[in-house]
Amino acid sequence: MRAVTLKATPLGFGMEFGDDCAVVSVKLDSQARRSGIHAGDAVITVDGVSIGSPAALTEALEQVPIGSTVELGVAAKAGAAEASAKDVILSAHSV
Repeated sequence: MRAVTLKATPLGFGMEFGDDCAVVSVKLDSQARRSGIHAGDAVITVDGVSIGSPAALTEALEQVPIGSTVELGVAAKAGAAEASAKDVILSAHSV
């Protein structure tokens, strides 16, 4: 698992999640993509708190005030090489 720090902005995170908190798509020109987040990666924690459902993930991300940061624990999809920890500015309120 790697840590990705996101800064909330009004533009959205640039990624969508599926039924198991896995990223199902990443927008082509998004900071999520530039941070190394890929479809199939799973969000495991938000600010150190385990996330157990897509609803909990959406709720946690929507609670991040614009301008604040949040740390996601992201696990690479099976078979993918782990990336090192990164600090990334992404946006909030778009799941």
